[in-house]
This record gives sequence, structure tokens and C-alpha cells, in this order.
Amino acid sequence: TPWRCLVEEGCGWLAPCGVRGITAALSAACGLDLPTLRLMGRRGWVLARARFDWDEIGRQFAAAYRWLCTSDAMPSCIRLTEDQ
Repeated sequence: TPWRCLVEEGCGWLAPCGVRGITAALSAACGLDLPTLRLMGRRGWVLARARFDWDEIGRQFAAAYRWLCTSDAMPSCIRLTEDQ
């Protein structure tokens, strides 16, 4: 997945596309003990509720449209790259 937040929040892996990357991520996951996996699952649940809940997505959309239509500051949910 391209979501760096999984690694940053300690609830998943960022695996490059391809057999090697996916194999490495799966090996890392399979090498963890059950309590660690449960903790990571809990962190993932918290992350999903905080960032991907429909209410949060609605707030982000509203902030993005407000930014596009006014001179408000760019919201933190917008990430521009240098090639844009």
C-alpha cells in the first residue's frame, strides 16, 4: 500500500510492488508474535477511525473546497508534490 501512515503509526508495512517487497512484508508480519499483531491491529483501527471515518473525510472535503474557493490557507489534508 502507498500509505506511509501505516508505518508511521506502527500498524502496517509499506511494501514496494513486486514479489520481493510483498514477500518481505509478509515475512515480517508472519514473524511477529500474537500480542504484537493485536497491538498493531488496534493501532490500525484507531488510525482508520481518525483519518478515514466518513465524518473526517467530509471535513477534509469541505476544507479542500473552501481552500479552492477562497484564499484560506491550504488544509493539511492536501499534499502537493514538486511535479505539480
